[in-house]
Amino acid sequence: MMQWFGRQVEAWLLRRAQNATERVAHHLADRAYVHAPVDTSFMRDSILVTASTDHMTFYVVSPAFYSVYVELGHMSVGGKWVSPNPFFRRAIANTRFAFPSISIGPMTVT
Repeated sequence: MMQWFGRQVEAWLLRRAQNATERVAHHLADRAYVHAPVDTSFMRDSILVTASTDHMTFYVVSPAFYSVYVELGHMSVGGKWVSPNPFFRRAIANTRFAFPSISIGPMTVT
């Protein structure tokens, strides 16, 4: 008689997928940290990785309110255009290169 190990194999595969996903998220956060411009270092130091409740989706975020302005560019108080410094987009490109078989979702601004 053959013994069935389906549940154990499923649990093992799930743990492996979670570990791989978390590894990619931390690589992306590390790359964003490296590429982030530094003035006071608050934005760079605030980059973090959060996980969904099932630990299958990870988010790399920068809670500094002005991160989006640095990433996409903005008008200064004096009305002069400040060019974008796309540190997150560089980090995403670097991570896609480092993990070519992994699908990285789009960058969203909320």
